[in-house]
Amino acid sequence: MTGDHLPGGVRRRAVLGTTAGLTTLAGIGPLAGCGADGRPVRADAPALPPPQPGIVTIPPAALLLAAYDLTVTDRSTLAGLLRRLTARVTATRQSGSPTGLTVTLAVGASLFDGRFGLADRRPEALTTMPAFPNDVLDPGRCHGDLLVQVCAAQADLTRAVEEDLRRSAGDGLRVRWRIGGFRPENGTNIDGNPSTRNLFGFREGAGNPDAGDDALMRRLVWVDRGDGGPEWTQGGTYQVVRLIRMATALWNADPPAQQEAIFGRHRDSGAPLGHGREGQSFGYTDDPEGRMIRLDAHIRRADPRTRRPPTVASCGAVTRTGSRPTPPVTPTRG
Repeated sequence: MTGDHLPGGVRRRAVLGTTAGLTTLAGIGPLAGCGADGRPVRADAPALPPPQPGIVTIPPAALLLAAYDLTVTDRSTLAGLLRRLTARVTATRQSGSPTGLTVTLAVGASLFDGRFGLADRRPEALTTMPAFPNDVLDPGRCHGDLLVQVCAAQADLTRAVEEDLRRSAGDGLRVRWRIGGFRPENGTNIDGNPSTRNLFGFREGAGNPDAGDDALMRRLVWVDRGDGGPEWTQGGTYQVVRLIRMATALWNADPPAQQEAIFGRHRDSGAPLGHGREGQSFGYTDDPEGRMIRLDAHIRRADPRTRRPPTVASCGAVTRTGSRPTPPVTPTRG
């Protein structure tokens, strides 16, 4: 979105930043093995701890993501910082906050790099996010020890909550990157799943697994007992943030029919080409040569329908810095 002439010959989209983290109600050190109310979680308990708000809840219109580097140098100081953050988040959630306000905390792989003696506590699946082909990464917008996601109906509320959390941490956190966003035409589709419209004019969210299916989410999204991770991760999930610059002027030069062919969906309704509605179940067995939906269409590449249901839940937002738009933020979980 910012600037339509992108480096490296990128045609329409370029990934500028990427971060991976693990979100869980159980944190590090003093928070390990605790549920939402601080009580120990038994290893043989049949139910997982409840997830943090902001993961499968319907997202409100405004979003703020902030990644931090820790400036503390020892484990006991880190434990105190995490206690203060946890207490402040809990107080925010219990203070009769406006409807839709959620705060979600995640830890990055760098937290387990040896500074705090936590290397043996790192889940095997939690790694530093690698670069992918055609990424144009800005190191200043990548990674971090901690990630805070604040969602609310108004952008000024997300900023106020993030600033309050940062103050509660004292000088223990240094902002690595921070970016706010919004969800155009925010709402739900005909199936009740969250939906928004990106700056290419197409709706997003149709391919997500059903967040209302508890068994499905436990299999695909939540870290469960038996997954092989540390006990403190149970009931959490893995979050990836991708900052994507969209070359809207180049995109808008294509006629709508060409845009729909690239996406594999109708622009107005979000329905797959040749189908009637956005969330309709379909496959490619009756279109093996790509006559209806091109073989290189986004919808095929993102979800080739070889694994049902899809194993990633995506939630996009549009971001801006200053007077010019900056990349859509796409946090994914799973």
